[in-house]
Amino acid sequence: MDSMIKLSHLSDVKPFKSAWSVRVKVIHKWTSFNHQTGATLEMVLADERGHKIKAICNQTLLHLFEGQCVVGEWKVITNFQLVSATGLYRHTKHVYKMVFLQQTKITDCDIICHNMFLELQDFTNIINGPRDTSVLIDVIGEVLDFGGLQIAQVSRTEIKKVEFTLRDISDQRLKCCLTGKYAEILSQNVKQPTIGDICLIRFARTGIYKGELYLLNAFDSSLVFINPYIKEAQLLKQKFNDVDNSLGICQIPNDEILNQEKQKRWSQYPFLTIQEMKHFDKGENCRVICAVYAIDTVSGWYFVACVVCHNKVFKNMISFDDNGGQSWWCEFCHRNVTKVSARYNLDLLVQDQTGESKFTLADSLAKYILKTSASKLVNVLLDEVENQNMLPPQLVEIVGKSYGFGISFDGKEKNSEDGVFNAMKVWTLSDAIWKKAKYLHKESINSKKKQCTIHICEVEESKSG
Repeated sequence: MDSMIKLSHLSDVKPFKSAWSVRVKVIHKWTSFNHQTGATLEMVLADERGHKIKAICNQTLLHLFEGQCVVGEWKVITNFQLVSATGLYRHTKHVYKMVFLQQTKITDCDIICHNMFLELQDFTNIINGPRDTSVLIDVIGEVLDFGGLQIAQVSRTEIKKVEFTLRDISDQRLKCCLTGKYAEILSQNVKQPTIGDICLIRFARTGIYKGELYLLNAFDSSLVFINPYIKEAQLLKQKFNDVDNSLGICQIPNDEILNQEKQKRWSQYPFLTIQEMKHFDKGENCRVICAVYAIDTVSGWYFVACVVCHNKVFKNMISFDDNGGQSWWCEFCHRNVTKVSARYNLDLLVQDQTGESKFTLADSLAKYILKTSASKLVNVLLDEVENQNMLPPQLVEIVGKSYGFGISFDGKEKNSEDGVFNAMKVWTLSDAIWKKAKYLHKESINSKKKQCTIHICEVEESKSG
């Protein structure tokens, strides 16, 4: 079918005619709303050369084209209008944008290409170099910190936001602030990024926030992925691992190294009992050593996630893919997906000599203590467990064992009403005991120094008196 149509590249299309035919991949789509024009379907399309263009489908034609434009699929689009690419933000560098007409025709294409056509920007250029801030950019980096969900007042309207920092392999850093639906999604336990995760933000904008340069989302038209299953993320992760390993061997002193940041982050926080933790109102983190006495299965111990964005997906009861297989709906990717895997979401019931509590562990922490991935325990394509009250042996084995947990009180990490706390770090019992002994020794030395200083001051005062 494609060979019978004269196809043009996106770089060649001009407004002097509408009888163009292009073969493109739907990279992204979203819906915007205007009080004058109503709902509008907006998309970013890319051809084989990586050239991209924004496409618009007005409300009157939504019933014709909305179902035909599926993210990730290739299409041949014929007969469309080209107008100047104006507006507050530009999702592509193309000087024109595509507007669907009543005569526009969209047909399926047999090409197979999984390229996301990223245009990743260098952190140094973003920070120091002049650039057109109206053009949205793609950025990938390692998460250094992640605050909890915050509520901000803007023009008498409450806006939800999350803030975190990304760094590249050269240790250049960019602060990020995401608002709206992105803040709500990333603040959920099963989707919340942790230190060391790789974060990809597509179609981000730069702006000055609180007097500093920040990466911001462009309303609802940006995309955020945590640990995306793409070669760029895997390569960056490997580079960070290589750097961390080499630094560990050479023992290069550098306060900016991520490993030392992690150590500093938790070594400064006190060890508390569960009872002390519940009444710990200093706004800081703490460490707790306790035993797991049960696993709460009310909310299940795993969830099914999209392998691209790692967000929860929902099984379609009727919809199947072209090969007759099961498909799932990914709300974050806004499409049906067939590649999914299981990820942990453990609720551990814990206790020590002072009381009981519940700690929630995300996938990475649960994988550490269970020493296996959830996908190895549950093949969601073949034998998804409907009754999650039945625990596999690997989960049963941790009941009765003790661990050290790093508990964060940032934002909504502490819920005093239901006694649920989010664990942000886990240590084996031996490591936790050693760390506690080291912490107590340090506290003892600091206390003696303080007493000595007080005594010297008292002596000096008596002499002067």
